[in-house]
Amino acid sequence: MKSRVGDELVAAVIFIAFLSQFVALAQHAGHGGGGDYSPPPNMSEYVRTGKAKGRVVEFDRTSLTLEMQKKGQAVRATYLIDAGTKTKGNVELGAEVEVKYREVPGTFFATSIEVKKPPQTGKAGK
Repeated sequence: MKSRVGDELVAAVIFIAFLSQFVALAQHAGHGGGGDYSPPPNMSEYVRTGKAKGRVVEFDRTSLTLEMQKKGQAVRATYLIDAGTKTKGNVELGAEVEVKYREVPGTFFATSIEVKKPPQTGKAGK
């Protein structure tokens, strides 16, 4: 009799352990448990890259604003600068630059900034 009770107890413990793993997997897959535990979408699908050329109208250690001509009208775009941004040349107000960037919806991150033409004397910052 003791052996049968012990066997039933071991079987019950194994069953509960198996069931708890199944419940944890179901919750992780977003099938209950009060939360969506599915993995985030692949962000690389939303990231675009490109390049822009223009005149520097604002510049500090965290961002760069360019003024460009699009269909005969002046357009401004701001690019965020971080530790990974590579710079070639001396970036100054009024300089003509080329910015390579990556865009995560709504935000432009400068990956490189290359000075193509330094500012003209007397016109910098205007």
